Order: sequence, then structure tokens, then C-alpha cells
Amino acid sequence: MQHVDTAPAARTALWFHAINRTGTVELLLLAVFVATVTAAAGRAAQLPALLRGLGAVLVPLLVLGGTAFTVGSEPLAVVLAVSLVVLLVRVGAVARRIGRHRS
Repeated sequence: MQHVDTAPAARTALWFHAINRTGTVELLLLAVFVATVTAAAGRAAQLPALLRGLGAVLVPLLVLGGTAFTVGSEPLAVVLAVSLVVLLVRVGAVARRIGRHRS
């Protein structure tokens, strides 16, 4: 009878779960950052209503998408993908807005 060492598999599972928790925390912190920047830019009247609205939509999407790492749900994985696309669109739009404002 051959003995199989399960320690490497357990170690791999441990790392996998640690990385997933890190991804969740990262997206939650990103949601807090987006909310803070959106509120500050809104108070300073530096962002148009469309970008403020996009930020308001992005925050819950990031929070829900972040749970996809720990829950393992297909609908949450879709929310995660959508939240990352919305994040890229918003970052691009804000960067363009800032670029126009400076020149």
C-alpha cells in the first residue's frame, strides 16, 4: 500500500483561501476609497453628476463582487466581473476629466 502525503494539498488549500480573503479585503478597501473620493469630489464640485452616479453604483458592486472570492457563487462572480469593468470605465473617465481640467 502506497502512502500519500496530504500536507502539500492542505498547504495549497490554505494558500488558496488566504489569497481569496485578501482579494475580498482588497475590493472592500477599494469600495471605501471609491466612496470617499466620490464624496470628496462631489463636495468640491470636481466631478460631473454622471461620474458621481457611476461611483455610487460602483461601491455596492465592489462589495458584492468581493464576496465572490469567499462564497464561490456564479452570480457573484458575474457581479465581480461587472464591477471590475465599471471600475475601469470610471477610472478612465475620471483620468480624462482630470487631464482636461489641467490643460
